[in-house]
Amino acid sequence: MIAGQRRAHKYIWIGILAVLPLLMLLAVKDLDFSTIRVSRTSTGLPVSVSLTGQSISIQVNTPFKSTSSLVYEMQPNGSRGVVLGQLEGRGTYNFPVSEVAKGIYVVDPIKDVELLKMEF
Repeated sequence: MIAGQRRAHKYIWIGILAVLPLLMLLAVKDLDFSTIRVSRTSTGLPVSVSLTGQSISIQVNTPFKSTSSLVYEMQPNGSRGVVLGQLEGRGTYNFPVSEVAKGIYVVDPIKDVELLKMEF
């Protein structure tokens, strides 16, 4: 390098050293470090079902592999009854059931595969 290039190289590095911390401060100024985020994983069952009177409550802790899961009412003879609703992912779902319901079926209607069978 000749003297002019060394001088330019020196000033460029000094400029980078001055600007880089400023850019880093501007990049992190909107970050919120006061909030603590905790990842909670459920160690229990993937699905819990409870029957209360004429209503059934289904809590899905781990989503099914199927994106379209229908809930059917189980008839006293063990066959599928009416469709109660659809499960779309994690969450709690409430469906009305008839008095003769013996349990539920969770079925993938596309592949016609039974995902879950639960009796009361």
